[in-house]
Amino acid sequence: MPEDQFHVIPVNATNTHHVGTVFRSIYSEDFPVREVYQPDALCREIESGRLISLLAFDMDGQASGYISMFQVAPNPRLWEIGNLVVIPDYKHTDIALRLIHSLYVFATHRIAAIDGIFGEAVCSHYFTQVNASKNGMVDCGLELDQLDGDSFKDGKSNKAGVARVSCVVNFLELSDISESEFVPIRYNEILRQIAGSMRPRVLFPSMDSLPTDGETRLEEKYYASAGTWKVAAPIIGSDWVAVVEDMLKRCSAR
Repeated sequence: MPEDQFHVIPVNATNTHHVGTVFRSIYSEDFPVREVYQPDALCREIESGRLISLLAFDMDGQASGYISMFQVAPNPRLWEIGNLVVIPDYKHTDIALRLIHSLYVFATHRIAAIDGIFGEAVCSHYFTQVNASKNGMVDCGLELDQLDGDSFKDGKSNKAGVARVSCVVNFLELSDISESEFVPIRYNEILRQIAGSMRPRVLFPSMDSLPTDGETRLEEKYYASAGTWKVAAPIIGSDWVAVVEDMLKRCSAR
């Protein structure tokens, strides 16, 4: 599609109703993040500063694609990029590329305090993984069996009959590393391995003990239709081992 037949704009109160249209073109009403169908909820997230999102339109005013960046990590200066969706009529165009590039540019100019951006690239979505790499993101982990295979509605044969689908965690570091950092000696080796692919930094093993008091605090969200439960731990206390054991039991029950 020629450049002058397509444009990308930020989502705002005047166009949030188009977001649901984009998702319905593939997922009907089954996308696990329900807010994409709720214009008022999207507006609240945008106005609060927790969500940045873009819509693509063709020259006829038809919404043709969507992408977003949102706060889900305990560190509010970390943003997750995701929910890239292109309607079937435009799946063979470069709209997805334009959306990704536009979001990176828009976000880095819009967010004053940002440490980094991370994403969860579905293993069978090679496009997402390749473009994450092209935009400077590095692979930091593998989320095994992250999503229910039946939750995918894009019709790609490489997920047909798959019970669970894994994701690659990738990360783009944006903050400056100005001071030495200390990591718990128990996790020294694995954290050095992960940090080795990011910006140069000085790491020292910390000899301090892990928390011996206080209570662990969890932030969690369960997406039943995708069979996915996301849990973050902003605070880890002396009860951490028991908390993890309880999470594993709840995982088995789900």
